[in-house]
Amino acid sequence: MRNYIAKLYKHLEDEDEKRKAARHQTATTRLIIKLLETQLIELFLSLPEAELRRPWLMQELVSHLDGRHQTDSSPQKIVEALRRVTEAEAR
Repeated sequence: MRNYIAKLYKHLEDEDEKRKAARHQTATTRLIIKLLETQLIELFLSLPEAELRRPWLMQELVSHLDGRHQTDSSPQKIVEALRRVTEAEAR
């Protein structure tokens, strides 16, 4: 009976370690995804002056985004992020 209980404790410890490793992995992947505002700022800082002055289509902006913003981006979220960035620069 003690052997059986010891095996159960060992199994619980292994499951706990797996759960902790999974939490750590999701936490590190969350840090890799950049905020939409950060991505837009980096995009516009990397462009030459002539590119900044021309009108941009929403599809062009989305093509430069990474992560979930590229696959699941709505124009409204991008416009809101652009407004936040320009308001911060105006202050």
